[in-house]
Amino acid sequence: MRLTVVFIAIRCLARKHLRFHIITLHSLYVGILSYNPEQTRQAATILKNLGTPCIIHQPRYNMFDRWIEDGLLDVLSEESIGCIGFSPLCQGILTDKYLEDVPEDSRAGKWKDQLTWGDAVSKERIAKVAKLNGLLDEFSFLNAFVVFRIVLF
Repeated sequence: MRLTVVFIAIRCLARKHLRFHIITLHSLYVGILSYNPEQTRQAATILKNLGTPCIIHQPRYNMFDRWIEDGLLDVLSEESIGCIGFSPLCQGILTDKYLEDVPEDSRAGKWKDQLTWGDAVSKERIAKVAKLNGLLDEFSFLNAFVVFRIVLF
């Protein structure tokens, strides 16, 4: 097997699992975070060969960041690995928090409108959120509620 970053990381996880498993005689499962489809398939194969089950993948997923729909969800389904996304509200951008302005005491205010993972509180994004908010106001729904519903289904 070729030594790759994925192989080395997964092997380290499995070794910790094996030591823990021998001492306590309990199963330990592995979860992975933000691997692309190819890396996920590679990690799943390595873990299967080592006898360590991978049960969950935690990618970043929201209405602005939908990369997992381009192959990752298919790989997870094929490998029987669950998926739980993080940052479903895009660090608050998908709420009404930034519709009027960027509060100075908010993360976006402290970071000059640039949040982690490259999220920007841009005029384009806020315009999209405002449009969504306007549509949802007609039905008395909050952005956050609808965004969570979309991510969960």
